[in-house]
Amino acid sequence: MRKTTHQIIRDLATKTGKVIIVPMTICKREYYQEIIQRLIEDKIPLEHYSLLADKTTILERLDNRVAEDNIWAKRHLDTCLEAFESQIPGQKLNTNSLRPEEVAMEILDRSEFV
Repeated sequence: MRKTTHQIIRDLATKTGKVIIVPMTICKREYYQEIIQRLIEDKIPLEHYSLLADKTTILERLDNRVAEDNIWAKRHLDTCLEAFESQIPGQKLNTNSLRPEEVAMEILDRSEFV
């Protein structure tokens, strides 16, 4: 699956020449290497952001979602939070007090692609 993810992102970026936004949770260093690091090696321009929030905020957000993947997210929350802090590189963005629109604007402000 990670090989496919890498190929799809690479192909989209190469063929369209546009900024590709890929929301995903990567909480294992080897997955980061297989996807993000390979894109960097392929010379695909990218910016990687880790959207952070405290555990309470994340649990509240998950409870407000209408989705069945919440069980996976809750089960892996501690592992992911630890990985985001120490194992996964990228620009860190604390989203505790931000609405989704504000997160998007913050990324736009930080981006080199705009």
